[in-house]
Amino acid sequence: FLGRRMRHPSAEWTARLRFAPEKAGDFAGLLAFIAENNFLAAGIEQASEGARRLVVRRRSGVDQPANGALVADHALDTTGEIELRLTIDKGEADLRWRPAGRGAWQVLARNVDVRHMASVNAGLFTGVVVGPYAVSGE
Repeated sequence: FLGRRMRHPSAEWTARLRFAPEKAGDFAGLLAFIAENNFLAAGIEQASEGARRLVVRRRSGVDQPANGALVADHALDTTGEIELRLTIDKGEADLRWRPAGRGAWQVLARNVDVRHMASVNAGLFTGVVVGPYAVSGE
């Protein structure tokens, strides 16, 4: 993970990536992070049945899976590069994607509640950081 601090209540990030996961749980994409228990991630993930999926995962507490609860799941039928766009406007996030440089942005998830990542709720001072993220699965 390499992140940059979010300095305003509204911001937008775009990332271009190509990722070929090899096993279940492999993931690469964008991460908005304030703490281990408070984050939002969007990207390409290897599903258990071997298919590549575009997913959005959100974690707002210790009672949720370590990699976040699944918010959105979309079959990914392209093997080339894709672009991801994360827009945070105060307490909500919109996530979109498209094949790199081609076509209109397609909705992956809308109006995702991200108030759990506010410093006052997470108990931290530094604030949200956003950037590219990758993790190896099981």
